[in-house]
Amino acid sequence: MEAIGRYRVQRRIGAGAFSTVWQASDDELAVPVAIKIIAENWLDHADVCGRFLDEARLLRRITDPRVIGVYDIGRLPDGRAYFVMDYADRGTVQDLCAGPLPPAEALRLGAEIAEAVEVLHQHGVIHRDLKPANLLLASGIAGAPRVVLADLGMAKRLAEASGLTMAVGTPGYMAPEQAHGRLPLDQRVDVYGIAAVVHVLLTGRRPFEDETSIADVAVRPADRTPAPLASELGLPPTVDAFLHSALSAAPDHRPPTAAALAAQLRCLAAELEDTQRLRRPFSARGGEGAESGADRTGSGAGGLPVAGLPVAGRRAPFATEVRETPSATEAAPTAPTPLTPSTPSNPPTQPTPPAEAEAEAEPGPEREPAPAVRPEPTSRSEPTSAVPPEPAREPAPAVHPRQSLLPPWGLALASLGLAAVLAVATWLALSLVLGS
Repeated sequence: MEAIGRYRVQRRIGAGAFSTVWQASDDELAVPVAIKIIAENWLDHADVCGRFLDEARLLRRITDPRVIGVYDIGRLPDGRAYFVMDYADRGTVQDLCAGPLPPAEALRLGAEIAEAVEVLHQHGVIHRDLKPANLLLASGIAGAPRVVLADLGMAKRLAEASGLTMAVGTPGYMAPEQAHGRLPLDQRVDVYGIAAVVHVLLTGRRPFEDETSIADVAVRPADRTPAPLASELGLPPTVDAFLHSALSAAPDHRPPTAAALAAQLRCLAAELEDTQRLRRPFSARGGEGAESGADRTGSGAGGLPVAGLPVAGRRAPFATEVRETPSATEAAPTAPTPLTPSTPSNPPTQPTPPAEAEAEAEPGPEREPAPAVRPEPTSRSEPTSAVPPEPAREPAPAVHPRQSLLPPWGLALASLGLAAVLAVATWLALSLVLGS
C-alpha cells in the first residue's frame, strides 16, 4: 500500500482486532497524519462497520487538543472504510509501562489522563476501554508530552449506556460492572480504568494480575481490594487509600467524576513532592528559593522549620521580639556590673593617690578604644527591672605635667636663667636705639 487518496503511506503503527493504523504524510499540507482502516474480515458485519464510522463522527465533533482530531473520511477501492487523524509523535503511555515511573510523575500523568477523560464526559460520552495502549502522547508546549485520547471504538453515549448488555473492555482495566452487567454504566467505569492505569504506572503491573478474562473480572469478590503498595514504594498511606477507593468494586465508593479523580491525583503528587523535598539534606537543596527571592522560615537539620530562628528580611512570627545575634566584635566584651551604693561589700570610692595620678598623667602608647556594647533589646512581653544608676565619681585634681618633673631648686634656677635672658635682651635693644 503506497497511497490512500492524497496521503502517502509510510509505515504501520499498530493493529488490533478491528482495525489497523498507518502513519502517512499529507503532502498538500506538509504534515504527518495517522490513517485508521477497518479490518477486511469485518466488511460483512454491519454493526462493526457502523461502530467504526460512529467513532470517526464522534471524534470529529469533539474539538479539544486532549482528544485526537479527525479531518477526513473515505473508502478504499475494496470497500473498507478509513478516517484520517492527527499523528501523535511521542508514542503511547504503554511505552512508559516497561517499569515503574517516579511516583510523583506517575500521579501527575494520571491527573492529565483524568482531565482528558473529563472532556469526553462533558460531551456525554464514556470511553469504556481505557488502557495504556489507547492513551497517546504528543508533543506539547516546549516539547513536553501531553496526553491525547484515542480509540473510541467502544465509546458510548451516557444516555445509551444504561441499556448495554454486551460485556466489552480489557481485563485488568475494566470495572466489574462492565463484566457482570448487573449495574448500569456511567462515568465511574472510566474512573476505575484511570485508576488501573495509574497503578500500572506506579508499579509496572496491573492491580489484579490474576484476572485474565472478562469472566474472572465478573466473579471478583465485592470486598477484594488491590494489595497495598505504599510501604513497598516508600509512599504515604494516602496513596493506598486512594487506590482502594478508585478501584473499588462498588461504583459508589469511587470518586464521582474524572475531574474529582484528577484533583485527588494532583493533591497526592503535591504531597509526595513536598515530602521528598523535606527529606532531602539541606546542603543538597543548595540555595533553593534564594534566586527567586522566596520567603522562607529558618531551617534546621534536614530543612525542617525551626521555631524562633530569625530570617533576614522578616520578623519572626512570635509575640516577643527575637534578639539579634551580636557580631564577633560585639560579643567579646561584657557589660560592666553596676556599683550599688547601698551594698556593704562595696566600699566608697577613695580619692586617687598622687602617685597613681602621676602614673595616669604619664604619656604612654595609644590604646585601641574598647568596642561599644550595643544594648540588647528586651522582651516586649516582660517588663525590664530597674537598675540603680552608678554614682558619679569626683574628678581627680588636675596636675600640671611639669610639676612632677622639676624639684624646687630646679625651678629657682630656671627663674634666674629666664631673668638673665630678659636683661640681655633689654640691653641689646637699648644699645641699638642709642647707637642710631
